Amino acid sequence: MWRSLVACSFLIACGDENGDGTNLQLAESSSDSAIATHSIAALSINALDASLSGTQAETVQLIVSNVPSRFQPNGCVTTSINGFVVTLTFAGCTSTRGVVDVTGTFVIDVQAVNGTTINTHITATTLQIGGANVDVDATCTYIATTNHQLSLLGTFRGNGPLGHQIEHTSTFTTAWDATCATVDGQWSTTTAGMANLDIELTRCMNKCPTGLVNRERSAETLAVIYDGTTTATWSVGGRMGTFALDCVQ
Repeated sequence: MWRSLVACSFLIACGDENGDGTNLQLAESSSDSAIATHSIAALSINALDASLSGTQAETVQLIVSNVPSRFQPNGCVTTSINGFVVTLTFAGCTSTRGVVDVTGTFVIDVQAVNGTTINTHITATTLQIGGANVDVDATCTYIATTNHQLSLLGTFRGNGPLGHQIEHTSTFTTAWDATCATVDGQWSTTTAGMANLDIELTRCMNKCPTGLVNRERSAETLAVIYDGTTTATWSVGGRMGTFALDCVQ
């Protein structure tokens, strides 16, 4: 049973039968955007979930206490505190909810704690995660209600696991349990041409994704379908193709 909800907003094969690789490139670019964003959402969940306490200092201590046990292998993540700022340094870490191969620093500035809410500022530069390299600069609000919520607003850019540029503005929600997370939402992207993306994507530990990404451009919608295997399928205007994913089946 899903137990939590996270609402987030970020500022982040084979060709077709006629030999035109445009649809394939758009499908891969859309996939990179969706999978890299899912990775950041899941990483945020793993860092902040169940870390609310009465004060900023207590919340900082809970983050530092919780995070190391949530990543493997043991000792792959180190923490440091400067006031109310927590720096998480990853070295080849893997965790639940589809978070794999994390290397780099993820900085959480706990700016305020008020009742059931943690207000933070999250940053990362060239963070390697799941084959992507991303920069993140976002404000983040964690609300510890019956259905926990996490909202983020900021910039998200870099390169996805298939090597395509990522930069988009997004709004989405994420539900999660102990091992999986599902992102469901929409965002606009300026890479590979202006388009709107509508995604519903689930990732679990040691699993390939399942779900759907729709890329709306002009009068056409390009769909990318994930079925839990190492291959994704795209379709648009009666044409179809596939491309390989970098994931564990």
